[in-house]
Amino acid sequence: MALRVCAVGARGEGLPNEFLLNGGPTLSSAIVMRVRTNESANYEYEMPYGEEAPPTGNYMRGRTLTVYDGRSWSNPNDLTGENVDANQRWQGAGTWGRKQVVQTVILETRSNMLFAAPEAIEASADVRIQARGDDDVVDVQASDTSYSVVSLVPAVSEQMLRSLPPWALPGEKASGNSVPLPAEMAIHLALPDGVTARTRDLAQKLVAGRTTEYDRAQAIEQYLRQYKYDLNVPQPPADVKDVADYFLFDLQRGYCDYYATAFVVLARIAGLPARFATGFAPGAWDQRQGDFVITESDAHAWPEVYFPEAGWVPFEPTAGRSALTRIGLPQGNPVPAPPTISMATNTEPKSEAWNWQSWFWLIPAAGVVWLLYTGWQWWRRRREDPWQAILQWGKKAGRPIGPGETVLEYGLTLAGYIITRPGPTPDTGRIAAREVQAVSEEVSRIRYGREEERLGAFQSLSAHWERLRSYLPLLRLK
Repeated sequence: MALRVCAVGARGEGLPNEFLLNGGPTLSSAIVMRVRTNESANYEYEMPYGEEAPPTGNYMRGRTLTVYDGRSWSNPNDLTGENVDANQRWQGAGTWGRKQVVQTVILETRSNMLFAAPEAIEASADVRIQARGDDDVVDVQASDTSYSVVSLVPAVSEQMLRSLPPWALPGEKASGNSVPLPAEMAIHLALPDGVTARTRDLAQKLVAGRTTEYDRAQAIEQYLRQYKYDLNVPQPPADVKDVADYFLFDLQRGYCDYYATAFVVLARIAGLPARFATGFAPGAWDQRQGDFVITESDAHAWPEVYFPEAGWVPFEPTAGRSALTRIGLPQGNPVPAPPTISMATNTEPKSEAWNWQSWFWLIPAAGVVWLLYTGWQWWRRRREDPWQAILQWGKKAGRPIGPGETVLEYGLTLAGYIITRPGPTPDTGRIAAREVQAVSEEVSRIRYGREEERLGAFQSLSAHWERLRSYLPLLRLK
């Protein structure tokens, strides 16, 4: 049997739902999804005169796998599952060395998988999270074909990764400045009995003299990138017990599944907890539409290595793909945690400076004023046009709508602009950006959607605007 990896989920109709080591994947140019991002332009690209540089693209992860038997990848049967409502965070945001990215994804084909830049932490859709344990997500499932998603993507330089303390493997005693590797990560070190002696010898040779975990992983990555990238490879012979060994010493060419499999096996031999990730490469930038177009031919697999302080960090051993550029946050700043609401109250005794009974008549007067004020607020909100209010705010904030810019385009770019505006809490800009994007989507549905969709769009627009209108005044203008 050839090595098979489910990359898109149990269903995933219309998507490449298997990565096969049996002669090459049959992938087409059919569009799978379009992705917009709040990432800023990446000026490393040389663009024709008059064209703006595209933003940084991210791999769109669908699923991670960890159990390798020499011929196939799978997951344990005892996965935990949790349902999470839309716009609710399912994972903390305190991981060191990560930055926040907001994406809008429109699927062009059916799938029950939520694709996002790793690690997704919040979505505009109701989702079900499958995980092997803490900080070890398998996949995020959703039925929506369009959604916005917030992710924490690695923002660590090579120097930052090299500066991390070494870890003590499960069962080893931590010494010096070493960090204990969580016990649940032991599954990412497991190897089948079929791993050959020559594969083990190669792993030890590659990491010999490397003093940090990152340097060991990088040595494996660079070695594998010397192998020829080739989609047209024969099926592994039936007597092959370890596909990684077959790729490394016999085949010596292949596509992403071979590279990722070999990397994980070599990394685990070297004591690096690693897993197999599947999904899609960033795709091609569409200058006119302002989004990334991802096709079936962008289906991809890559390895991820766990660093106790930085979380899961991707590597790119596939020779057919560009090497990863690692740019760290300034001084390794942590991603800000969501704001908390203090429930503390002042328990200091208050001195009574006046006789409250003499002011009793103010109570009904205050009630009348409150009723008049709330009535006026209700009337004003009923007459308020959310989109016009956003346009006015954007103009004051220094990001007016541009000529020919559509509702969806302006909503996405204004959301990216808002995230850069300072607010009273780290999450103010993120929440406001998310709601601006949601308002633009509902306005677009009202204007261009089917008749039966418009009532629901009006109701959803009202709910998003109610949340947004309290956040915009908190953001500082230009």
